[in-house]
Amino acid sequence: MITHHRVPHGAIFQSDEGIVLRVQAWREDILRLSCTKGNFTDGESDIVTASPNNVPLILTEEADRITVGTSRVTLEIRRHTFAMRFLRGGTEILRLASEPLQLLDTTVTVPRHTADRETPDRLKLVKTDTLPGYRFSLSLDLDPNDVIYGLGQYGNGSLNRREVALELYQMNNFAPVPFMVSDRGWGILVDTGAYSTFSRDAFGTTFYTDAVSMGDFYFCGSESIDGAIAAYRTLTGAAPMMPKWLFGYAQSKEHYHTGEELLSVLCEYRRRGVPLDLIVQDWNYWKEGTWSDKSFDPARYPDPTAMCDEVHKNHAHIMISVWPNTRGGDSFRELFDKDGLLTDEGTFGGGGVYNVFDAAACDIYTSQLENIRRHGFDAWWCDATEPFETGYGDRITPSELRERVMPYYRRYFDSRKINLFSLLHAGNVYHYTRRAENEKKRVVNLTRSGYAGQQRYGTIVWSGDIGGSFAEMKRQIAEGLNFCASGLPYWSLDIGGFFPTHGSATFNCHVPYHAVSEPGYRELYVRWLQLGCFLPVFRSHGTTFPREIWRFGEKGEPFYDAIEKFIRLRYTLMPYIYSTAWQVTKNHKTFIRLLAFDFPHDARALTEDTTYLFGRSLLVSPVTEPQYYEGADIPLDVPQIKDVYLPAGADWYNYFTGERFAGGNVVAVGTPLDSMPLFVRAGSILPTSPVMQYVDEIPDAPYTVTVYPGADADFTLYEDSGDGYAYEAGEYAEVDLHWSDTAHTLTVCARRGDFPTLVRSRTMHLRVVGGKETTVTYIGERICVEL
Repeated sequence: MITHHRVPHGAIFQSDEGIVLRVQAWREDILRLSCTKGNFTDGESDIVTASPNNVPLILTEEADRITVGTSRVTLEIRRHTFAMRFLRGGTEILRLASEPLQLLDTTVTVPRHTADRETPDRLKLVKTDTLPGYRFSLSLDLDPNDVIYGLGQYGNGSLNRREVALELYQMNNFAPVPFMVSDRGWGILVDTGAYSTFSRDAFGTTFYTDAVSMGDFYFCGSESIDGAIAAYRTLTGAAPMMPKWLFGYAQSKEHYHTGEELLSVLCEYRRRGVPLDLIVQDWNYWKEGTWSDKSFDPARYPDPTAMCDEVHKNHAHIMISVWPNTRGGDSFRELFDKDGLLTDEGTFGGGGVYNVFDAAACDIYTSQLENIRRHGFDAWWCDATEPFETGYGDRITPSELRERVMPYYRRYFDSRKINLFSLLHAGNVYHYTRRAENEKKRVVNLTRSGYAGQQRYGTIVWSGDIGGSFAEMKRQIAEGLNFCASGLPYWSLDIGGFFPTHGSATFNCHVPYHAVSEPGYRELYVRWLQLGCFLPVFRSHGTTFPREIWRFGEKGEPFYDAIEKFIRLRYTLMPYIYSTAWQVTKNHKTFIRLLAFDFPHDARALTEDTTYLFGRSLLVSPVTEPQYYEGADIPLDVPQIKDVYLPAGADWYNYFTGERFAGGNVVAVGTPLDSMPLFVRAGSILPTSPVMQYVDEIPDAPYTVTVYPGADADFTLYEDSGDGYAYEAGEYAEVDLHWSDTAHTLTVCARRGDFPTLVRSRTMHLRVVGGKETTVTYIGERICVEL
C-alpha cells in the first residue's frame, strides 16, 4: 500500500519497497517524476533550464488507484502494486513495466587531479571523493507496435530504437541524447549525465543510467512528435537562429595547408560561378611541433587577419577548427601551469584537455580562443569534443570500443557527468562568443558530440568520421533522423564520407575506393551531395580525396553538372529554408523529419528509413545504392529507378516534373545521375528565389511562390538581417501566405514587423502547379489573387 501527501507543484508517494516518488506538474503536458530512497537532491541541472509553471495539480483517489497530473496528462498509480501508466484525455498512452522504477545503491566517484610538478606535463591524482548515489532504471511496458525514435546517434542505422541495444556515452560517431519519442506522440527526457543504456531486458524496455543522486525524468504527454520536441525544448532551451549564410554551401577538406590554398579554392568557386557561402580551415594551421595551439604557423599563415578579410571581400565566411585538447605550445603551458587541465591522456592529438567543469579553466580556454577569433573568423568547428578518442588504425567491436574508452572517463570524470563535456564546452564557447562579438554575429559551432540541451548553444552536430560507401550513407539517414527526433534540430555529415579509401580500420574496411577519379566514388559522391542538399547544413568534407567540384570533372561532364545542379537548387530554395529555420526557433519545429512526425497513423511510413521530410513540404528519398558502377569502376547494367513509398493522407507532386500521385502508394521514380526522388506535399506553398553566388547577393531578388493544390495551405515567409541577435528584440518581419483550395485564391497577408535593412518592395511571381500564374509587386500590404 502506498501513502501520499501534497507538495508544491505536486505530490509525494511512498512505496512499501522504500522508494519515494515525487510527481510534479511542470507544464500542462509535462510531468516531472523524481525518485529516491532518502531525500530529494534538487541541485541545478546541467540539462534542464526551465522552472515549473504554476500549473494546477489534479489529484483524485479511488479505492485501488490514485491519479495525479494536469488537465492534459495524468499518471495513474495502483495503490497495492505501485504499477503506473500515463494517460492523455483518459486514454492510456504508455504503461510502465511491473517494476517501473529501480534504485540500486552505488557510490558516486569524483576524482580530482592537479598538475604534477615532478613529472613534466602530466597530472596526478590528488584524491577521489565518494558520495552516495543510485543506479537508476526506468522500465517501459511498450505495446508490440510502438516505435521509439531519438536517443541521439550511434552509427548503426537502426530507425526503431527498440531494435538495437544502445550505450549512451560520448565517442566519435556517438552523440547520445537521453530523450526518446514515440510514434504515439509522447516523449521522455531522463535528466542524467552518466553512462546509460537503452535495451530490452527481463523487465521490459529499460533506460538505465549508471550514477545519479536521484532518479529524475520528465514525461511529455504530447499528441505528436512535434509536441514532444516542443516540450523538450521548453525544458532545455530553444534553438537560436543560425546566420543565413550557414544555409548556403560549405566547402571543406582535411585539410587546407596554407592560407593561400584556402583563398585559391574560394576564388576558383567564384570564377566558375558555383555558389558558395562558407570555406573551412581544418586542423594543423598551428605551429609545427604543437597540437591545437591557439596560434598560426607564420610560414603558412603569415597574416590570418588579411586572409579573413579576403574571404569577406569575396562575400563568403570562414570557419576554423579548434580542439579542447592541446600540447607542446603556449596554450598547453598556460593551462598546465594554472591547473586548468581535466585530463592529460586519451585524446587524439595527445596533450591535455581543459577542465570544462572549472570556471577559471573555461576562462583560460576562451581567452586562448580570442587569439583566433580576433582575426575575423565567423564560425567555430569544435572538433573531438567527446573528449576521448580511440585510434583510427584498427578494427574493433562496439564492446571493445567501450572497454577501451570507459576507463578514461572513470579515471578523470565525476561518474555522474561523463556525458556532459560536449554540452558544457558548447555553452562555454557560446557565451564567450556572444560577448566577444557584441551580439553582431550569431554563434555557429560545428561539433562532433552532442547531448541534451546543447541545441540552445548554436551547435550543429555532425556524425563524425565515417566511411565512404553506399551502405554507410544509408545508415546515416536513419541516424540523422533519430538525432533530430532527439530534439536537436541541426545535424550534418561529411558528404562523401570522411574516409573514402579502402583500409583496415572500422571506419573504412568496407570502402572499395582508391582515388577520387574512380567513377564509382564519383557516383557515390553525387548521390551523397544530393542527400546533403536536403540537410540543415550542406557541407562537403573528408580526408584523402579533395572534394571541390572540379575534382569530379569539368562543366559539361556528368558528375560536375550533377553536383552543380544540386548546389544551385539549394540556393533557389533559400526562402523556404530560412523561413523553416525560423519555425525551428520560434515554434520548436524540426528540419529533417521522420515520416512519423506528419503521418503517425500510416504504419508503413513509421518504418521508412531512407525517406523523410525536409521542412513540412518536401519529401526526400536519396538514392542509397549504386546504379552506374559497382565498387570503384565496374559498370552496372541496372535500371536507374528507385521505388519510393508516398505516405497516405496526402497527394504528392514530383518536384521536377509536376506529376501528381496519390499517397499510400509506391511509385517508381527515375533516378538518372543528375536527379533523385523529390516530392512536394499537396497543400503546400513553396517560396523560391533565383540562384545566387551567395545567399544575400541580390537582397531584392524576386520570389516565386508556387502553390501545390490539393488542400488548403499556409506558409510564413521570414526575413531578418541575416546575422546578429537583433531578432531576439523583435527586429524581423513575417508575411503569412494562405491558399484556399476551394476558392483557388492565394492571399499574401500584410507584413508584420520591421528591421533596418528590410526590402520594402519585392516582385512576386505567384503560380499554381497546373493552373494560372501572375506577377505582383508586394509592398507589405495584403494581396489576394485568384489562380
